[in-house]
Amino acid sequence: MRVVHTEDTAEKVVLDKKDEKILSLLCQNVRLPLKKVAEQTRLSRQSAEYRLRSMEKNKLIVVSRSVINIKKLGYQSFHYFITLLDEPSEAVFRRRALSHPLVNALISYTGKYTLELAIMAASVKQSHGVFLELIEGIEVSEYSGSILLETFKSAVLPTMEHLEIKDKFLRQDPSFNKQFRSNEKKYIPDEKDLRIMALLAEDARMSLKDLGKAIGIAGDGVRYRVSKLVESRHILQFRPVINFALMGLKIQSILFKTSSRSKTVDRQFKQFIAGQESVLWATELFGDWDYLVYVTNDDSEQIHDFINAIRSTFIDCINHYEVLFAFKEYRYTFMPKGILQ
Repeated sequence: MRVVHTEDTAEKVVLDKKDEKILSLLCQNVRLPLKKVAEQTRLSRQSAEYRLRSMEKNKLIVVSRSVINIKKLGYQSFHYFITLLDEPSEAVFRRRALSHPLVNALISYTGKYTLELAIMAASVKQSHGVFLELIEGIEVSEYSGSILLETFKSAVLPTMEHLEIKDKFLRQDPSFNKQFRSNEKKYIPDEKDLRIMALLAEDARMSLKDLGKAIGIAGDGVRYRVSKLVESRHILQFRPVINFALMGLKIQSILFKTSSRSKTVDRQFKQFIAGQESVLWATELFGDWDYLVYVTNDDSEQIHDFINAIRSTFIDCINHYEVLFAFKEYRYTFMPKGILQ
């Protein structure tokens, strides 16, 4: 799952080509030093900093997150799509979910399902126990549960013509990013490493100095640990959270159920979805649904065309689907507090 911040606003941001290049760089690595950003965009450090601060002030960049590889920590992601009978029931459920240490995401929708709940747990049994705890005494109209198996498309921003972000620019490899492309190295994180991951999961741009103060070690020690966590693929990415509404974009989540799960169809479907510029995130599921896809668009006609393209391409294997319109994100973290306990 990816962050789908969609704060409503009437005023849209206007980005020039330099802004777009800065944004594209930060989407690769939000911890990229300003010096590197300035070099890549051919701006002075002061000008690059001013533009970045403007994006933050205008709430285009809301916060930043670190993507944590929870499978390496012995956890899996379980997603539940839920419909409750009334708003009072939803209010009770939201309070419970937002206070639970293993809930990493809660998103409200307009559609068949009104909530998406994500739980990070060590087993199916643990996840189901958390779910039963959250719905105890609440009338549930309908729910559907699935295990996240494999993410096959992941992007911070859609590739859209009006953004004018060039592929050639995105393919550049600043030296600060090379650690993410090196061969995976073995490293066993200790308690301090877990605390570093938890802090960076909430603020990917947290300075080494502040990290050191929080966990009680010197800056060089923090630098070494962060580097090891990246090299060992415990930390997969440092990324910004974008307010898509400020770019005139909306988010839909689409659930797909296929009538055929052959390797050929599965491969073709994944390739097709991954090639769609409007797709932010797509994952294979095990459970009531087979795939979950997050899509961006700026009008209803685009989502209509997207669905029709999939239906016509996979006419013999798409059993049914559900389109959910994202309304509000109540929580999203790549490492809930419960993993530290």
